[in-house]
Amino acid sequence: MTLAFFSGMVLAVIVSAWILYRRANRPPPHVQLLMEMDEEAERSSKAVLRATHSPWQREADWWKSEDDQSAKL
Repeated sequence: MTLAFFSGMVLAVIVSAWILYRRANRPPPHVQLLMEMDEEAERSSKAVLRATHSPWQREADWWKSEDDQSAKL
């Protein structure tokens, strides 16, 4: 009886952690749409900034890869 109760409690904790993890890493569709729209606006503003400066000038964070910059968001 005690082993079954302990196993059930461990299972409940694991399921709860999995549900919290999925909620944190997969936003609801409307939030994901807003995030994608924000990323698109940011990309277009960066494209405008790139077009306005001279070719020999670089952005302050030119050495960072695109993946590093998107991971911060």
